[in-house]
Amino acid sequence: MRRPIRLLAFVSMLSIFTCAAFASAPKPKKKPSKTIPSHAVKGTAQMAGDNARIGETYTLGRGNSAINFTLIGAEYSPYHIVQPTDAYMPRKDEKYLMLRFTLQNPNHTESNVNWSALKFTAVDSKDENHEFTGNGSLYFVREGLHELFDASLKPGQKVVFQSAILLPFDAVVPKLIVKRTDDAPVLRILFSKGDIKPVPAPFADPKDPSGS
Repeated sequence: MRRPIRLLAFVSMLSIFTCAAFASAPKPKKKPSKTIPSHAVKGTAQMAGDNARIGETYTLGRGNSAINFTLIGAEYSPYHIVQPTDAYMPRKDEKYLMLRFTLQNPNHTESNVNWSALKFTAVDSKDENHEFTGNGSLYFVREGLHELFDASLKPGQKVVFQSAILLPFDAVVPKLIVKRTDDAPVLRILFSKGDIKPVPAPFADPKDPSGS
């Protein structure tokens, strides 16, 4: 009967020493938490919209302002642009990004289309923006006609248009942003290699693999 009493006493003493050791051990210091500002920083968020591809149809705008847009072609061009009363010639350090696209009225009522129908922004490889705002400095015409388009599209009617954005001569454009209205999402068309037709000879630089 003595052996269990001694074992019990030993266990009790061991428990006391263990508790004392934990009590005397210093508590680890908590690392100060990083404070995260609760306010949102303006100007850092990407514009709401969808990534798009050449040749696919997307609806831009909302409600009665909605219009179906399809980019069907793009090319770099050193040539001049002719309008009924004006002609535009790029300088030797400039070129155009020519755009061919269709617009179709998806609404049940007629929809007017003119130079203010779309806003194009070409984003070059240096992350610089080059805009076409439809202010008459460059054209927005029905394909095959050298005149500005300002007319109503009937429900379901589709028309092929051409437009252009003035660029520096060495600009490479990997992305085109298309906007219908300020309150609607935009389209970001991401160009792959070969999507944009290169500068034609004899203006092209044969040493430039991008063709731009």
